Amino acid sequence: MSGNINITYTVGTGVCANSSTLTINVNDVNAAFNATPNSGLAPLPVDFSNISTGASSYIWNYGNGITSNAFDSILTYQNYGIYTVTLIATNANGCSDTATTVIMADAISSLIIPNVFTPNNDLSNNEFLVNAVAITTFHCE
Repeated sequence: MSGNINITYTVGTGVCANSSTLTINVNDVNAAFNATPNSGLAPLPVDFSNISTGASSYIWNYGNGITSNAFDSILTYQNYGIYTVTLIATNANGCSDTATTVIMADAISSLIIPNVFTPNNDLSNNEFLVNAVAITTFHCE
């Protein structure tokens, strides 16, 4: 809740009662945003919609080394990975709030296994090498 809040207190009862009202100015900031989509194949364009309230300035950290002071933004994650996005919303009085979310940019998995292996020191196919993209576990016998 932002704005002025009035608090009235009363001391005593009946004709001896005395009341006073105190006004408190609340400078509340709530950082919030939507990220659409929050997962998919890289390159992954993500639309960041700022839905913060009570703020006048914003600092985005997209988790990939890129930052911005824009209100809303669209960013494309070129490489696959898991990215933590942070928005810091601040008002004119210096009050701030932080919101975060995770973006998962996936890659198409591939596994290239050679069908020829000739370890004869001719500098061609001397080693059995398996090439993998976006695969975390692999077992070969």
